[in-house]
Amino acid sequence: MGVNTLRDIIADYEKINIKVVLANCKAAIRMMLQRCGFFDTVGHDHLYVTIHDALIHSISGDLLDVISQDMNKTVETELVNISQISKSTSEPTANARVIDETDV
Repeated sequence: MGVNTLRDIIADYEKINIKVVLANCKAAIRMMLQRCGFFDTVGHDHLYVTIHDALIHSISGDLLDVISQDMNKTVETELVNISQISKSTSEPTANARVIDETDV
């Protein structure tokens, strides 16, 4: 009954983008969770040896998300800038010279 409640809690919090993790569990608890099939539905990525490990993993994951989002924004900005440049250079200007076969 407690394992099902724990599964429900983890699922409920994941719906609002909060990851619940277990840390510093004794061997008997880990074995009981394994026997009950807890990790079959929840996954081992919710279990950490120490609280420190859980925090480091969480922080590094958050940083990767921020970096990834920032890189996506940069790429989108660069694509917009490139398309604007290509549009402006595709139209001849007063100083532009058209080269044809006779010039070669």
